[in-house]
Amino acid sequence: DGALATRLTEAVLKGWTTRDAPSAWAWAPMAGTDPRYALSVLAGVARTEPERALRWAEQLPHADGAHFQAACWSIVQSVARDGSYEKALALVAGRSRSDARAGLTERLAEDWARYDPAAATVWALGVTDNREQASLAWNVARGWAERDPREAAQFAVTLSQSAERKEMLASAVTVWSQNDPDAAGAWLSRLPAQPENDP
Repeated sequence: DGALATRLTEAVLKGWTTRDAPSAWAWAPMAGTDPRYALSVLAGVARTEPERALRWAEQLPHADGAHFQAACWSIVQSVARDGSYEKALALVAGRSRSDARAGLTERLAEDWARYDPAAATVWALGVTDNREQASLAWNVARGWAERDPREAAQFAVTLSQSAERKEMLASAVTVWSQNDPDAAGAWLSRLPAQPENDP
């Protein structure tokens, strides 16, 4: 049975990674086209050495595909899982590939906002690059709105920075409208008619 063989191989890799991660990593990509073996090794290494796991993930063949992105996200998420978002962001900042860095940073911003919207917002609005700040504001508002859409939208209208205000308001109202269009519409109808209040 192929599925059983795969599960057994992954179990062996888990133990092998614990004892000798470099050897397990050297073998995993040679095991064929099934990316699960390499991902198993990366998951094991990420528990104790996330920086090494990310470096190894960047060495994967086709390191621009979905498996690479999934591996990187899994590694970064394992660091952030206990609320260590600053540590996870520092890990991501050290990546050599800007496309991977941007995607992971945006996902972390959204994830952090679900966990602690105030801290995520302070961080995102403190980013000095205007384009990146606007993008991160969108992601933070999206995560926050999944937790509490009214609160996210109400915070957005308090911002004086026009670009960030628009991004956060649009993102929060979009999520809110998907989940409760009547409440989102009623809240929007009570906003003063001003260009900066257009989501």
